[in-house]
Amino acid sequence: MTSSSYFRFPHLHGDLITFVAEDDVWIAPVAGGRAWRISAQQLPARNPRFTRTASGLCGRRSSGLLPRW
Repeated sequence: MTSSSYFRFPHLHGDLITFVAEDDVWIAPVAGGRAWRISAQQLPARNPRFTRTASGLCGRRSSGLLPRW
């Protein structure tokens, strides 16, 4: 694992942020505190984005498009 795998592709929605770290997707409060890993598929993740209502996330993995996490 390289240092370039930390805190990539951030996306804000309201008081939440989603980002990629260690090839997994995480969600955390913008104000700081605990982050929750919401994927652990051991495939590189890219560009997680909140849906318009923030009821879910979408993004890409190296093996193709994943509609939601």
